[in-house]
Amino acid sequence: MEKLHIFAELNSDELGKIKPYFQEETYEEGDTVFPQRAPGGSMYMVSSGAVELSIELSPGLSKTILTLTTGGVFGEISLFNNDPRSASAVATEKTELFVLDTPGLIKIIEEEAAISSKILKYLTVTLSERLRETTDLYRQALDWSLSISGALDLDFQKIIDQEISISVLLNNGKEINGLILKIDKHDAGHLLIVKTTENKHVFIPYQAITMISAHSDDIPLSESDIL
Repeated sequence: MEKLHIFAELNSDELGKIKPYFQEETYEEGDTVFPQRAPGGSMYMVSSGAVELSIELSPGLSKTILTLTTGGVFGEISLFNNDPRSASAVATEKTELFVLDTPGLIKIIEEEAAISSKILKYLTVTLSERLRETTDLYRQALDWSLSISGALDLDFQKIIDQEISISVLLNNGKEINGLILKIDKHDAGHLLIVKTTENKHVFIPYQAITMISAHSDDIPLSESDIL
């Protein structure tokens, strides 16, 4: 544990006090530490080896966002909110991990205030840096998924101008039918504004889309400057 960055400010006595709260786990190459959307409630520290984090952009389409080696920390957000995992974690070689769950963190905070303040200080900095990194990586991954799927080649302006009916299949399995009224580009990505066959207006972020189908024998394709 001494070589992990998260414990850099702790002396040997302090490490000895908190070690009972950590579990040790071993994974072979290709083993899944946890899948995306699995229940949270624990964070992991890489003692040795490497872990790859990836996000599923749509069924069968995923993108690596981060690879962590010795000293790396992941899953830390779920310690505080217990939300489902936002990415999957897979060992890319034989890997040793230290694991701390939420009850263990609470015990450390309650019983070892001075030690917990050092750990939480590190996690606060890590969370801030990770948020910036993963936001940029997520945007890159989304652009990559649009390119791979061919969505960037669709001439949406022609689809809008010619009022071609479309079907949008979402990641949750739902399907929306109607007309594309507009495509907005924001810092967070692209947003489809669709008028449904029920005469409702819905706003669909691209990351929620699995497939778009146009109901026309002449589906317009070109180098679109909209996306």
